[in-house]
Amino acid sequence: MKLNIKLVCVALLVAGATSGWTMEDGDGDRQEQTVASARTAKPTIDPITTSVSNIIFRMHPGSALSQKKIAFLKRYPKECKLIDHDYYDRGFNMSFLDPFFVLAMNFTEQLISRNLGRTIRVCDFGCGIGHTSILLGLLGSKEQIHVLGIENGMKADEFEETKAFHAYAERLHGQLGFVGGLPVRLKTDVEATTLQGYSTYAPSNVFDVNFMGNFLHMFAPKAAKNLVKEHAYRMLRPGGMLLASFDGICAAGNNIEKAKEVYLQAKQEGKKFPSVINILDLAIVTKYEDEIKDIEHIEEIPTIYSSAAVSEDGQTIEPCRKTIIKKCFLNVTPLGISGLQKTVCFYDSGLIELVFPKSQWSVTVYRKDIYGQYNPDLRDHEVVKWNLIAEKK
Repeated sequence: MKLNIKLVCVALLVAGATSGWTMEDGDGDRQEQTVASARTAKPTIDPITTSVSNIIFRMHPGSALSQKKIAFLKRYPKECKLIDHDYYDRGFNMSFLDPFFVLAMNFTEQLISRNLGRTIRVCDFGCGIGHTSILLGLLGSKEQIHVLGIENGMKADEFEETKAFHAYAERLHGQLGFVGGLPVRLKTDVEATTLQGYSTYAPSNVFDVNFMGNFLHMFAPKAAKNLVKEHAYRMLRPGGMLLASFDGICAAGNNIEKAKEVYLQAKQEGKKFPSVINILDLAIVTKYEDEIKDIEHIEEIPTIYSSAAVSEDGQTIEPCRKTIIKKCFLNVTPLGISGLQKTVCFYDSGLIELVFPKSQWSVTVYRKDIYGQYNPDLRDHEVVKWNLIAEKK
């Protein structure tokens, strides 16, 4: 099947250009919420949750299952920081709060509604604690959709949260009229760059959609390129779609102008990977018998940026996203003030072209500014978030 990429692109443009989202309050009255309301420190998520809710409850309009819908809005996942694994920054569990996830939900639902005579298969790379995978699984029965969620290093507390939300979604799935159980499989112990044993759960040329929400920027350029080529591309059917979001330079933290300077200087010097940057923060480190027990960043002190060392083939010298204690400035047992450095792979247009070569993909890219608006005129160093839609050739 050859999918119409223009249809997806138009949907994204509408989502990005629309200044308001329609939602219902508890009494069923319609009201408008501006996207600006979601740009505060604690974002208002009603527009996103309601959009996802409308897609999930699409076959039950009006007052049908209205109480279930209200309960779903209350039960919708909340943003949380993923638990670090050996000082590896796993980021935040928040893709389900992004309008781009609404696009992924809507596009997947469209595939189901076309009744293609086969199961629509979706892979959710870097699914965090599984919320996005579970929400996608609410779109249909096992005959209509199957969702594979991939994550590495889920902690016990996260697993308990996943089990609770999965149990709730399982009940809701039946209430929506679907039989056979929630069509979601979570692989929470798999390294995405290798997908060990993948032939049993991620075979080639069978998936219709690969979703990568806030995922690829977790890896060095070489690893990201190999992951996309060896697995994301391999798994998709010809004409299958990959929907991805990743951080730009303006997602660099509390000292964005300095991050821009470092990037532009690296560009001027002709570095192949100018968007790969070292980030240095000061933190209070608590130790017990020489083992680190807690790290508390000192937010008041601006972040220091420098250009990262990267090999010609895109391998970072320091492990990407791994926190390294560089220097102890003050040590009063058990507390100390230390410099914590990590290498972060932000994206620019050059890195996108490397990871998604034109020989394999038909790519459409959208640039989002610091106000959450799509703007095609943004220069690379002005982008806070990249959204990408890629069709497998």
